[in-house]
Amino acid sequence: MDHRKPTSTPGIEVRASSIRLRFTDQHGKRQTPRLVDTAGCAVKPTAGNIRAAEKLLAAVKASIAIGTYKESDFFRMTPPSIKDDPPTSASTLEEQLDTWLTGLNVAKSTRAGYEVAVRFCKQAPADGAGTLLASVPITKLVFSQIRHALAAGASRHRRGKVDADKPAKPLSAKTRNNYLAALRAALDLAVDDEVIEKNPSGEGKKLRNKVQHARPDPFALEELEAIIELIRAKSPEAGDYAEFWGYTGLRTSEINGLLWEDVDLRANSFRVHRANVRGNEKDTTKTNTERDVPIDPRARAALERQRARTQLAGAHVWLNSLDGKPWDDERDFSRSHFKPALKALRIRYRRAYNLRHTRATVLLKLGINPALAAKWMGHSVQTFFSRYARWIEETRDASEVAKLQALAPAEIGPKLAQTGS
Repeated sequence: MDHRKPTSTPGIEVRASSIRLRFTDQHGKRQTPRLVDTAGCAVKPTAGNIRAAEKLLAAVKASIAIGTYKESDFFRMTPPSIKDDPPTSASTLEEQLDTWLTGLNVAKSTRAGYEVAVRFCKQAPADGAGTLLASVPITKLVFSQIRHALAAGASRHRRGKVDADKPAKPLSAKTRNNYLAALRAALDLAVDDEVIEKNPSGEGKKLRNKVQHARPDPFALEELEAIIELIRAKSPEAGDYAEFWGYTGLRTSEINGLLWEDVDLRANSFRVHRANVRGNEKDTTKTNTERDVPIDPRARAALERQRARTQLAGAHVWLNSLDGKPWDDERDFSRSHFKPALKALRIRYRRAYNLRHTRATVLLKLGINPALAAKWMGHSVQTFFSRYARWIEETRDASEVAKLQALAPAEIGPKLAQTGS
């Protein structure tokens, strides 16, 4: 039996107890056949069957490309009496969300985000009378109920229980969009299953909010140095972690996913090509690219000190000294070290993630070419210029002013004369 994990292939939908293909035939008609066996029963979504489905889809697409595709050449027709998993018109939104979530084939971190969205949808009110959105049959679900749920916000929780004494907290634009995306995907599945004719969450951007990215809010170098030293006084390892973060500007998931095998002290660089997202190790970064980053003297000094602590273990460079496990997000470091340092130093609170923004602005102030700085930071040039436009302009302005100030009075006349000619 083939136990290898199947790949995630566009055009193949793996459900709880069946497999469906999705493609457009040579006539431009969308096709969504379910795979069935000789008895007309749904083919189970085993690893072997999913791999067979991938090969079948490839053959179908090749046939479509040359214009010879016929449904009967590739698929058995499911007898109407024994179609797999026939959804009933009485199924509620809660049941639909569970069906959709069960059939997803996504990374753990992605699934965790979807699970949060599903929990919200199950607890949100559909109207002012307190009807839960999840209890509404999907055939009767309407746009205004979904809009009401998103506008109502999320209930405050205390140790997993709803705190009735506190009002629901409004959703941020990003969170609202994430929850809406999950809800729409679950309802799209119901449309594909022909349980409902139209997705009641609305088309296009009716319920989506425009997300304004927070402006970078870097620390001044004096603030950075003070923070590092205060953290180091309490925990040398955490201080080195803060120093390395501040002098490399890695994303949180990238610094937490860095392994010793990715560090080349002889070449004075390290390779970024993996991430640790909430304890889930991933072989790709946020942008699905890899890059080599040079190590400056401050970052190297922190690495040299860390070698004695973790290099023999041969895995992660940075470990939480409290439990000996890799840092898996920003919260533990912030709660134990970063927030207390800011409070003690009376420095205006900013997330530890702003250490990344601090590095970007320092590179610009040092006169590093913005395109090269973008490469080291793992940004596209367009994103980097958009995000750090203010500091790029300030650096250029300062450079041009320096040129002007460097001119001796006797040179100004000749220079103007040359310009005029």
